[in-house]
Amino acid sequence: KWSTTRQREGLLTHCRRELMHAVWKFLLDDEFLHAYKYGVVIQCHDGVERRFFPRIFTYSADYPEKVLIATIRDKGKCPCPRCLVEKSALDRMGLFQDLRIRRTKFRQLLTGAVTRARTFIYHSGLPINGTAVDGLLKDTSSIPTINAFDNRLGDNFSVSKMLAVDLLHEIELGVWRTLWTHLIRMLYA
Repeated sequence: KWSTTRQREGLLTHCRRELMHAVWKFLLDDEFLHAYKYGVVIQCHDGVERRFFPRIFTYSADYPEKVLIATIRDKGKCPCPRCLVEKSALDRMGLFQDLRIRRTKFRQLLTGAVTRARTFIYHSGLPINGTAVDGLLKDTSSIPTINAFDNRLGDNFSVSKMLAVDLLHEIELGVWRTLWTHLIRMLYA
């Protein structure tokens, strides 16, 4: 029984995350994995048979979708889906210290901690946003959802590298329009 509103909201959020990765796990089925590993022989237009290997190079998405794909908390302690830069250090973006942090603290999925947190939730009946689960995952803004890409595509695949930095998705149209208007006014001044 989920007695508080916070627990119900945490459960619904967890179910949405689980659904997203269950759909991706369904799409990344055994047939796709076989083609991913061994390739698919296709007869091309010139009559020559060639082997093609399907790959996922980039995934372009806005921030809320990146949060879902990277299995991190929305606006958590470490909000970046690519590295473990903390929210308190976001004001130093673009400085040499920021570059060093992004290179040394690259985000990696914590499979062991996620599995342990899921054991707390599903076997011990502890709340999803309770202290036991948060103690394991909150420092890296991780969530108790098994990442479908990491689970199905293996150790050589990096979800963090797959997520493209796409300015069209990162900046809302209204913000861009305001910035563009401001830049034009600066040129006229």
